[in-house]
Amino acid sequence: MLTDMFEGSMKVIGVNVVGLTRRGFSREAIQALKEAHRFIYRDGLNRSQALDRVEHDVEQTPEVQRLVAFYRKSQRGVA
Repeated sequence: MLTDMFEGSMKVIGVNVVGLTRRGFSREAIQALKEAHRFIYRDGLNRSQALDRVEHDVEQTPEVQRLVAFYRKSQRGVA
């Protein structure tokens, strides 16, 4: 994920498409991660609602499954 400093705090602003492409991620995986990002950071849902939507509405590529598992296992939260 790309971040930027905004009004004194870090904000997630998008998916690092260039980095993912350079690392060999498929277009399908990148698109799925972009959709997941939208639910998690842009749609105004709380974390559990967003993750539920990602699991039900986004193609379950291995990358998306790993992202959801990471968020679900986090006990301290994720920015």
